Amino acid sequence: MPRTTNPLRKAKIKQALLIHPSARKALEAAGATKYVINHSTSDKCVKECIAEIKQEIDANSITLEMIFNNMIEERELAKAKRDISTMHQVSISLSKLKGYWTDKHEVKDTTDQDRQVILSRYAHN
Repeated sequence: MPRTTNPLRKAKIKQALLIHPSARKALEAAGATKYVINHSTSDKCVKECIAEIKQEIDANSITLEMIFNNMIEERELAKAKRDISTMHQVSISLSKLKGYWTDKHEVKDTTDQDRQVILSRYAHN
């Protein structure tokens, strides 16, 4: 095991961790050896990369307003490109996030009290 971490290897692993859900798949995508892949949970570089990613996310402190603005921007870009499908999907995601849209499985799990609250919202509008 090398004493210092190669910055190029670290960048590849970090990028792969953002794409792949598990450390094992991320190391495979980054081109690590079989030994490193089999011992992925104890790999020092993987732990460092995960800590750096978490630190960057905390430093950016993503807010709902930032997410809304990004989604609106994505929708406008799709509209400019005349990509109706993407525009539609972003609109659905935005409306779900704002609470204007619910899926069928979400509606089935509601209680009578939840239904009364929902109905009272619509009655006041």
